[in-house]
Amino acid sequence: MTPTFTLSETFTPSATGTSTAANSVTPTRTSTPAATSVVVLFPNPATGPGPVTLNLHLSTAGRVQISVFTTAFRRVNEITLSNVPAGTTDVALPLTDREGTPLADGLYYVVVTTPQGRFVVKLMILR
Repeated sequence: MTPTFTLSETFTPSATGTSTAANSVTPTRTSTPAATSVVVLFPNPATGPGPVTLNLHLSTAGRVQISVFTTAFRRVNEITLSNVPAGTTDVALPLTDREGTPLADGLYYVVVTTPQGRFVVKLMILR
């Protein structure tokens, strides 16, 4: 599958100092890899009964909340995952509301709240 939408957030690397002699300190900058969180949703647009796959790449572990909203900002579904490990995790997002009724064709917003912040992904459903 080819990802169709990607969001990322980058944090600033840290700076460190190293001591080169007993009486002098030479400041040096060491570059650590930037911590990045990425959310990818596919397939998008969704054309079948679902579910769609939400691929989360988290730089730190923690709680993840996934909410689906209509364009009128009405929440139709919500999933909460506790203790999601750092790294890549796939989550199946059903294309149904809370009662299990299939979502109608149209545009929806998927809001993913991670320890690094909030990501908003548009999801188009075409059946």
